[in-house]
Amino acid sequence: MSIILLAMASQIAMAGAEVSSFKKDSRRGSNYWNAGSAIDGNPETAWMVTGESDNTGEWIQIDGPSGTTSLTAISMIIGYAVSEDKFFDYSRVKEIRIDVMEYDMSLDLKPTAKSKTVQFEDKMEKQTIQMEELKIESDNGGKFKITVTEFYPGKDYTALGVSEVLLHLQEFDSQAKIIGVTNGAEGSEELNLVDKSTKSLWIANTNATITLEGTMSSIGISTSSASTYARPKKIKVSTGGRKLIHELQNTSKEQWVLVPTVTGYTGSNWDDVTIEVLEVYPGKKEQIAISEIKSKVTSFSAF
Repeated sequence: MSIILLAMASQIAMAGAEVSSFKKDSRRGSNYWNAGSAIDGNPETAWMVTGESDNTGEWIQIDGPSGTTSLTAISMIIGYAVSEDKFFDYSRVKEIRIDVMEYDMSLDLKPTAKSKTVQFEDKMEKQTIQMEELKIESDNGGKFKITVTEFYPGKDYTALGVSEVLLHLQEFDSQAKIIGVTNGAEGSEELNLVDKSTKSLWIANTNATITLEGTMSSIGISTSSASTYARPKKIKVSTGGRKLIHELQNTSKEQWVLVPTVTGYTGSNWDDVTIEVLEVYPGKKEQIAISEIKSKVTSFSAF
């Protein structure tokens, strides 16, 4: 096993997260195993601590949005998920404690008594755990500190790795604004997507895209109740150079999908959002029909 060096003190990675420690790797870059690898949307990268650590007590701290907010769930891939072998070779998270940190009037970050304990199963897939609201109540905002309290030991290595952490914040309805579409059928009106009526349809050809303006945490999609047109089956949601692939059910009922995040919590995107239809459920016609697009945000500051 290669020599692993301990990062000194708390290390700030990409904007939005910091960790108690992480292992150094001169070949891959000094920050390869830092906090940013746990909030980059890529399960093949990971925050990993040094093998000399006890693992318990290690933490990752993620910024909340400015102002008050509520945490309602947390998603984690609890190990290094580049492959199944690697996942079980390294230690994985079994239990965490989530603590709320808040900025006071002097913008000093202070601990609070608000805390939750969450447990995970020992499996490689993303796990989302719902919880009672854990609130940042300071108008100046704060952070969520996630501390490892128990772990599953690795078969070959003691080092703990965490591929993904995502904080799900309380959502609010917002008005989706269409700023562009591609491959729409001739004469089909894109405003039908946001007219709050599922009876009016936007008709499109294959490989259609819809671009929405601004910050949002999730997108709601409704399709035609008739079997005349195809329905989206697999879609790609992209923003700020990041993407998520979602598979929809073959139904006209409204379905909600996540928008890619930037700083570790839902709703943390600042670029426009594009939806691309990759695959469809066939209809009597080859064209696709979408009746309505909606959006949600996680902070009123997004308006």
